[in-house]
Amino acid sequence: MYVALLGFPLHLIRALAAGPFGLRRLAVLALVIPGLLGIHLVHLVALLLDEIWFPGYREVPVPEPLFVVGMPRSGTTQLHEALADDPRRTSLRLWHLLFAPAICQRRAVTRVITLDRRCGGLGARTVREGERRLFGFLDEIHRVRLDAPEEDYLLLWPAFASFLLVVLFPRSERIWSLTRLDDAPASTRRRLAHLYRRMVQRHLHEAPQNQRLLSKNPSFTPFVHTLLAEFPDARVIGCVRNPGRVVPSLLTSLEGGARLFGWSPKHPRERDAFVGMLAEFGERLVAYDTGLPESRYQTLRLSEVRANLSGSIERVYARFGETLDTDFRAALRVRTAQARAHTPRFPHDLAGCGVERATIRAHFHGTLTHFGFAPEGARAPSPPERAASLRVALVSDAMPGRNGVGTYYDDLKAALQDRVAAVEHFAPPPDPGRGDRGIHLRMPGDATQHLFFPSPAQVNASLRSFRPDVVVAATPWLYGVLSILEARRLGARVCIGYHTQIDELVGIYWRRFGLGRLARRAAAAWDRIVFRSGDIVLVHNEGLISPARERGAREVALVGTPVPRSFLERPPPPLPDRIGTLVFVGRLAPEKEIGQVLEAAAEHPGISFVLIGEGPLRVEAEAAAARLPNLEVTGWVTREEVLRRVDEADALVLPSRYETFGSAAFEAMIRGRPAIVSPRCGLARWPALQPGIVVMAPEERLTDTVTRVASLPGPDLAALAARARDGARHLARSTVDHWLTTLTRAIDAPRR
Repeated sequence: MYVALLGFPLHLIRALAAGPFGLRRLAVLALVIPGLLGIHLVHLVALLLDEIWFPGYREVPVPEPLFVVGMPRSGTTQLHEALADDPRRTSLRLWHLLFAPAICQRRAVTRVITLDRRCGGLGARTVREGERRLFGFLDEIHRVRLDAPEEDYLLLWPAFASFLLVVLFPRSERIWSLTRLDDAPASTRRRLAHLYRRMVQRHLHEAPQNQRLLSKNPSFTPFVHTLLAEFPDARVIGCVRNPGRVVPSLLTSLEGGARLFGWSPKHPRERDAFVGMLAEFGERLVAYDTGLPESRYQTLRLSEVRANLSGSIERVYARFGETLDTDFRAALRVRTAQARAHTPRFPHDLAGCGVERATIRAHFHGTLTHFGFAPEGARAPSPPERAASLRVALVSDAMPGRNGVGTYYDDLKAALQDRVAAVEHFAPPPDPGRGDRGIHLRMPGDATQHLFFPSPAQVNASLRSFRPDVVVAATPWLYGVLSILEARRLGARVCIGYHTQIDELVGIYWRRFGLGRLARRAAAAWDRIVFRSGDIVLVHNEGLISPARERGAREVALVGTPVPRSFLERPPPPLPDRIGTLVFVGRLAPEKEIGQVLEAAAEHPGISFVLIGEGPLRVEAEAAAARLPNLEVTGWVTREEVLRRVDEADALVLPSRYETFGSAAFEAMIRGRPAIVSPRCGLARWPALQPGIVVMAPEERLTDTVTRVASLPGPDLAALAARARDGARHLARSTVDHWLTTLTRAIDAPRR
């Protein structure tokens, strides 16, 4: 933790060097920066003293914290103030954050306040007058009072990790990286989450017993995954507002503070950065609303909060399994009346900020569509209703039902067929015959798979006959490219399925030839060409959002994974209470780390291992099965047989070196089987699924992870399996509606 704090001066210098430059700006910063350094030094010494005088703070639990996130200017402050009236919750006050983040500071300031009260309160009156003079001009933007609940991301400013510092340093890459924290390296996320926990524990150490943390931070919107990993029993409220109102409100509210430090948020460079940030926040809020379980997340629209604040909070508490006491209800009635009388402080003038409505439509398609907004502020029609008239073509180079991608779109077709006007899956035939005019060859390095080169005339004729409104090009090879070209001729919209970072795979397969780096660059360049040809790029975990944008994607949408109805509708088997059988389902290929599965089977003779799948390593796997009585290799089997085998197992293993999502593990979780996965598995990035997943530690071998899971007491293993089942079923139920929203979003995308 203290290593992060010691870097403050260096980050300060780098941020200052990033500009912009100007005499007035440099003069103001010359006055401010010594003060920041002085305060930082005092806080650092005080925090170190806590380790000596109050080491017990580290043992303070942080039970069921409640985080309020959302777009800035979306009502988070109003909601925070109302929730702070609940006597069971505690928030940090502004004076805690500025003057007393450490326990020793808190106790010293508290004693001074007590002494002042006994002496007539002159000091308190002086402070209130000083507040009025110093902060009064901010009342129209954000009311600032030292004793009011405030945004506790200020706890992280000593680590130079508070986005508020953008007002001082608007071009610091370090500060702007905070708007994508969940995409940061795992070490960075863990370090900041650990620092935040320690600071919160200090606050709870001094708070009344049994109070739970209430935190409000729009800047934590891109930090939700990390917070939920750090606080597994946390609850999150996401506040949303029409982006057409958020953008001008935020830019206008920043104008005064920015002008003081010599820049303007309405300058094109800074304006575009803030619009891009808000667009990414909107995408994340859509993903949370779709992917997080109801017991952990609730969306609130600003219009609903202002119309019925009390009812909105009651709905949140009911979803989270909490009740409101009498005093809290009475306080809410008062705040509800105040909320209804609220009038906006800033005009929603997009033109005055240099932002066009077309820009809002282009950047916020997913947010507008998912939450039912329109750029003009009106309500939009329901996406599922609009999608009912669509004709959808799913185009893939993967054979239906054969591998992960082929199975994905086979399942998607079945899931959509009753919800859209027509859906068809165009893909290589399972058994090429005379009617198929393409060419098929064995894949180099993997004789178990074939490359199919289709007839362009045949593909184009099939698509013209189908007349799609939307084409989903699942893979960036021949079928996908041909479908993109034909879709443009037909006037259809195009979604690009980004299922695999091809450059990651070619780096694995081509490394032995010394061409890995060249092959990776070529694959990345090809992705850029394909992505720029689509209206929307579809990704399957949030970690792919940034790479997709970096490679030219104009719009990115996060979509879930459909599953066969049989996995959902058939009664699940009893939950496991011991590890007797582990199953692997997927390609027997190097990137799946099959060697680790064979190693685990050799070192755990009391556990049965079943490998289901085909691939270049099947011979190696069968050789191991010949000498290990607890290992079985089945080859490729039907989906029905996969379901039976998963139900007979106690968990699924997926130690892949690289895995975009992990459909087999997801299906196993639906059946009440926990998943043991590598840190590179995209499945582990979905918060709804994390409680039912065991993630291998960095550098940990699968055999050691199996030892860890097998040692769990029976009730703990059953509880893990129950969490896997509940989280996966929730995500599966929301997937189809989310796909319908995405298809509607594609139809609304501007013509290219």
